[in-house]
Amino acid sequence: PALEGQFWRFTHRRSAAASTRILAAAVHRSWQIQPVLQAPVVRLVGASQAAVSESSLQIEFVPVSLADVAWLSAEYPREVSFDTTVIQAPQQKHPSTAGSNLVVSNLKLVPGRKASILAVSVRLGRGGGRSVFSLATYRTAALDQKVDESLGFTAFYQAGRAEVSSALRSLYAVRAGNYPVRSSLDARAGEEAEAAFTISLSHELSVGDQLLLACEGQGAYRLIADHRTRLFLIAPDGGSEEELPASASAFG
Repeated sequence: PALEGQFWRFTHRRSAAASTRILAAAVHRSWQIQPVLQAPVVRLVGASQAAVSESSLQIEFVPVSLADVAWLSAEYPREVSFDTTVIQAPQQKHPSTAGSNLVVSNLKLVPGRKASILAVSVRLGRGGGRSVFSLATYRTAALDQKVDESLGFTAFYQAGRAEVSSALRSLYAVRAGNYPVRSSLDARAGEEAEAAFTISLSHELSVGDQLLLACEGQGAYRLIADHRTRLFLIAPDGGSEEELPASASAFG
């Protein structure tokens, strides 16, 4: 409703001798109800999609009110950064943009008409998981009148990040006690070898999770999955390790 229509009227009346007397009266301004933005969507459209990568976001929504500015806040995962983000003209990156807050002006939003913003060079947050955003629109670039908003809506699932190191040993080196001379030889083509991978994950492993390991490229190795394939959990300080119950299978 219009601002002049948003009020409460209070009246204290007393009836006596077939007449009604007003003893007190007051008018109280009502609450400002914020319209809700319709169909807010944030999509991860860049090629790099792991945690802390630099990627691109497609932002879409349907405004309820006339506005010219949109303010997007990335709430989860943490440490999303729009500091180096580029916005395509004629839309403009507002000076208020900082850290996990992206402010875009010159949108010329029309009620009921879907708006779209492409944000390039966005640094994704840490850890990964289901992303959460809040979005609000403002009448002008002065940011003094918020008109629509949508708080805490979920968006894309952001992949975590894995750090990998590896080592390759010949089977002679694995059985150095049996082959003291050959144990110094590197792994050679046409022979089996042992590959060890140390993987640090940003998500915790849960029962039922799968780890997929693939060797790609023209000179790809053939992986053998048998009883010799083992999985260990290593303490963060590297001081201890625990073998985990796991089964391995090869495909492709």
